[in-house]
Amino acid sequence: MVRARARSAGVLALTAALVASCGEAEQDSGRPESPATASSNSASSNSVPEGFDAGSRWEVAAKRGEVVSEPVIAERSGRVVYLSGSDGALKMYARDVATGEVTWSSKTVPDVKGGDVHITMIDGREHVVYLAGGSRLRVYDTAARGADTAPVREMDVETSGEIETFLVQRNGVVMVNDTVVDLSTGEQRTFEPGSVHVPRKCRAAELDSCDTEASVRGMTTAGPLVAGPGAFEIEGRWNSNDVVRSEAERAGFPVLDVMSPDGSTVLAAWPPLVGGSQLWGLHDADAGDVLAVTPCEVEEFEPRTSPNGRYAFNGPLVFDLHEQKAHCVDDGAVTVTAVSGGTAYGHARKDGRAAAVPLGTGERSDVDVAPDAAGETAGVFGFEARSGFSVSPRS
Repeated sequence: MVRARARSAGVLALTAALVASCGEAEQDSGRPESPATASSNSASSNSVPEGFDAGSRWEVAAKRGEVVSEPVIAERSGRVVYLSGSDGALKMYARDVATGEVTWSSKTVPDVKGGDVHITMIDGREHVVYLAGGSRLRVYDTAARGADTAPVREMDVETSGEIETFLVQRNGVVMVNDTVVDLSTGEQRTFEPGSVHVPRKCRAAELDSCDTEASVRGMTTAGPLVAGPGAFEIEGRWNSNDVVRSEAERAGFPVLDVMSPDGSTVLAAWPPLVGGSQLWGLHDADAGDVLAVTPCEVEEFEPRTSPNGRYAFNGPLVFDLHEQKAHCVDDGAVTVTAVSGGTAYGHARKDGRAAAVPLGTGERSDVDVAPDAAGETAGVFGFEARSGFSVSPRS
């Protein structure tokens, strides 16, 4: 998951499940490992999409009184990583993507109210990062081994108040509210309200300045990505008013939203021309050049990235960051849950049917079940915080 305005849906789901489970926990439950059972009988050969091996499927089931977080696929190390346990007694587990065997587990993470695990890259190595108990970051190497694995970095983020923004970029940068953290060095930089500006005049007719409520939305290779209600820019480099496409409305409406998934690119929601669809652009962070653009109606701006970092997706919108292409899947009719191997998986907005759509052809086909997450090594299916999930390796 990339960004959350309060906390992401997975955080809220796990938090609610933890609260609900408090009264169910048994006094002598201790901290047994959450079971993973290889099962060739739990799924028929056609119950997962083509390319996934139902016969090698394994599962993680939550014990009574416990919950699991939404798992992430660590592609480089071949692991599936998640949190499991009861309120105040969560552990992180990593399992071999092919067999379900536990490869490492953390010590108990105290004072946790629930949250998500995120993948990021630090100095060329794959890590998972977790925001625990308010504003404490814990970072683990996905290739670790053994029980009671310690985090490679643990730190308190210098921020105050409720966590309203939690952004994990692919390039080892984390934002907690207005504080940017470089996980490679541990350096923190807080952008206080009023300390950042978008100096160029807004296109929005009713606004005199884009500085109103301007804030940092990410850290790029060219510097902080700063956005106000009507424009955004990389300070001292380029301003959104200079790169808006002719297909977008240039007057009367502000830029709708903006973020950077990886520090190298910027995703922006441009307002539509009168009678047109919302327009999405992928920009080069260094110069602002438009790399890809597509019209697409998106209800909420909460982009996610694929496990290998190639795709960023949100609702029916998919950006291929490597090929610099934009797709509105099935003309906006499918809400995407995962993108892998050039195929978008999700559910039809009209009737909820599971679907697979190759990005190259755009031809939609119905499938029995869509993955909640998918990479080049496996897919995660059937996630529920109080039940668990299953994993089918790639065939």
